[in-house]
Amino acid sequence: MILPRSERRPVERWALGTLLARLTVGIACSGLLAGCGLFGSHGGKAGPKPTVGPDSANSGTLGGPGAEPSDSSSLSIPFPEVVDSAAGKSDSAFLASLSTGLSVGDSSDSTRDWALPQTPVRPASKFGLSGSRPEGILQRPRPQGLPGQIHVLLSRSAKPLLFYSLGDMQILAEPVGAGKTAANTGLAVRLAILKGRFLLRRSGGGFSIEQARKDPIITSARGLRLISLNPYNLVDMGSGVYRGSLHILGEANGEISAINVLGVEDYLRGVLPYELGSVDREALEALKAQAIVARTYAYKRMLRPGSAPFHLYSDVQDQVYKGVRGEYLLSDRAVWETRGMAVTHADTLALCYYFSTCGGRTAAKDEVWGGEPVPYLVSRPDTNDFGDSYCIASKYSSWEESWSAPQLSGILRRNLRSAGVADYPSFSILKGIEVAQRASCGRIRVLKLSTDRGPILVKGDKVRWALRPSANEKKILPSASFDVKLAGGRVSVNGKGYGHGVGLCQVGSIGRARAKQNYREIIEAYYKDVKLVEFK
Repeated sequence: MILPRSERRPVERWALGTLLARLTVGIACSGLLAGCGLFGSHGGKAGPKPTVGPDSANSGTLGGPGAEPSDSSSLSIPFPEVVDSAAGKSDSAFLASLSTGLSVGDSSDSTRDWALPQTPVRPASKFGLSGSRPEGILQRPRPQGLPGQIHVLLSRSAKPLLFYSLGDMQILAEPVGAGKTAANTGLAVRLAILKGRFLLRRSGGGFSIEQARKDPIITSARGLRLISLNPYNLVDMGSGVYRGSLHILGEANGEISAINVLGVEDYLRGVLPYELGSVDREALEALKAQAIVARTYAYKRMLRPGSAPFHLYSDVQDQVYKGVRGEYLLSDRAVWETRGMAVTHADTLALCYYFSTCGGRTAAKDEVWGGEPVPYLVSRPDTNDFGDSYCIASKYSSWEESWSAPQLSGILRRNLRSAGVADYPSFSILKGIEVAQRASCGRIRVLKLSTDRGPILVKGDKVRWALRPSANEKKILPSASFDVKLAGGRVSVNGKGYGHGVGLCQVGSIGRARAKQNYREIIEAYYKDVKLVEFK
């Protein structure tokens, strides 16, 4: 669901500002910071944007390669609730809280002395309240059962985790036998208060917490919570820097799961730079549209019933989230000026899928993944009054690929199973290839392969997993919208678009923003008959 690297402009590096901000955060009192609002952002990025292949642009909302997105499971919330960037408050109450600062809990209450501090809110003076606001945005109460925090899986590995915290951090142990989804947080035991660099590794069925020149802390607990005493403190884990708190779980196979727990608005600040990239001010409305769509997607996941310990993955299985490092001012502004807004259809949160480049027309959900049609996820034109696609600036507005017939035969044999073809004859020679059926948007619905052992049918978006590029089989084809021919012993395809094609076209949204469309017009262009709501 993220744009290809070539479609994004780099975010400027502000290393010195970042260092000064974090040093000041560590020594200033939280009440003063809440009043002046200087340190709501980490200040820059470190390291390059992630390498983006077709899998990321197309499978960001999928359960696996070519699979239909699943919306059937969800999670309990083992952490206490936290105020989330004005969620649940009216503007007047929210602004009033800025002048007084936010409570970080009552340490005199022994059952709550480990409680999460309130998430610091972004001051109104940072961006002002005068951002463009289209008419027709409905105000609604916050959905019943919507958690105040989002739980995002950052890592799952058997390797030890390295942390760094400038400020004091509480290490809390969950009681043995409490289980991953235990809600009885009052039984958590404080193991230590640490700052600086420390290592966490599995030890037997529990954990070992290690810091230089100190004896390791050994616990049999299967779960730990890492909670900063200062709500403005940022926590390094590996190469990432994160707001909020961390929930660490010991898996039965010896792996460690690290889950970031934070407010939705702060989560989105770490999503937009990697899903839409760094854009200029002319594309601000596209950033706002992306913020609303990504928030809706997150809300939908947060409301799923179930018992898993997290709501979303931090990679292309859901939405790419990398914490503080990629944040920049314009994307923060887009989150701020659309805070609490989501997309609905028939008073229900919409399934807001999105992708990189449509090539002039989006796809219907049922034509790409099968299943029943979704009334707002239908094929929609994405061209201006002159017939040009709004995503024409993308290098993937047109593309081509070719193979020799023997080369493609080998690629097909290796990849047909991942393309959803469970049973196929053990063929040697590809004798022909043709489009047997197209969807209404022009994407391939059925691709017929003629071999020396009979025909093989590949269906829908899964053709992208079968016809892998010859230069790198780890990638898949940019899209399923292409023409194909076999001549002179070579197979060639000419295509357009990048991604599955369902929902919002990200490069198209940038083109629409440059054409002076606002975020409501952009969203309504890609999702039919939807309404924008603002949850209060």
